[in-house]
Amino acid sequence: MTAGELESVLGESDAVDEFAQRARTNWPLSTLFVSICRFFALLTVGRLDDADALSHTGLELALTDPAPFGRVYWTEALGLVALTRGHLDDAEMHLDEVVALMRPADNGTLRLALCELAMVYALRGDGCRRGEGTCRSRDRDPRQSSSPSSTPTVCGPPRSRRPGTCPAAR
Repeated sequence: MTAGELESVLGESDAVDEFAQRARTNWPLSTLFVSICRFFALLTVGRLDDADALSHTGLELALTDPAPFGRVYWTEALGLVALTRGHLDDAEMHLDEVVALMRPADNGTLRLALCELAMVYALRGDGCRRGEGTCRSRDRDPRQSSSPSSTPTVCGPPRSRRPGTCPAAR
């Protein structure tokens, strides 16, 4: 996949799935990893209906897991499909859910979801979250990194700022 051979990833995915099923004893997340790789290959080659179906199936399976990470991955996947299709309200809904789930237990996904939300806002033309006042950093969670880039940013409506001045959209 990293070599750009996405059709190969998709063509061999059933065999890799079978291997991942057998490897679950030693590597419990093997099937999730393989499914996520398949999702990104489908998304990248433009098979959005298949990527959407895989995301819904993955989310249904993840709902029984008490850990939030499977749910986060598949909800983000739904957001990415919606974003790719230009369905910005659906993308925002899914990505907002990812952000809400990850704030208390970030495994690195929060930063990506915030970036994807910034893309939604930029494509919509409002640059940042509407109706939340002027640009400001949210209070930093002490469990997060102390780096400034890990501080999520929320921005107000475009009328309150000059274009391109929202830190979340950079």
